[in-house]
Amino acid sequence: MMSLFYNFSWLVEGKICGSDYPWSEVHLDFLRKQKVGVIVTLTEEERLPATASNDFECHLVPIIEFEPPSIEQMCHFISICDAAQEQKKAVYVHCRRGQGRTGTLLACYLVKYQQQPPAKAILMVREMRPGSIENLEQVMAVHKYWNFLNCV
Repeated sequence: MMSLFYNFSWLVEGKICGSDYPWSEVHLDFLRKQKVGVIVTLTEEERLPATASNDFECHLVPIIEFEPPSIEQMCHFISICDAAQEQKKAVYVHCRRGQGRTGTLLACYLVKYQQQPPAKAILMVREMRPGSIENLEQVMAVHKYWNFLNCV
């Protein structure tokens, strides 16, 4: 099935995917067909189509563009993923273009659920989603999350 998104892809088939902003009802229809149940918006404001909350559990984890997420934001995102997994719902995560913020949190997902070290998680996300994790601060955020997990 052809995606209407700029860069839609599954990181883990049937569990977590990411791309750019779902601006229209056509985008939501695509996500419905992909069996997505949870939408996580990483932009500072949530401007999903009005019908999004009818079929999706919608969450806002606002991260400033080009900035790294805080440990609290990373943990909040992972707690959303934990709940989605328990309910057998696929998670769709996005920011404006689906690269920096989205890529950073997808790498954190790999660190948490696949116990991948940060460099491997970042490389995997970048290979699957070219242009992801756009700056050193976002790279360092994945390392900070790894350290946080290994210190608790």
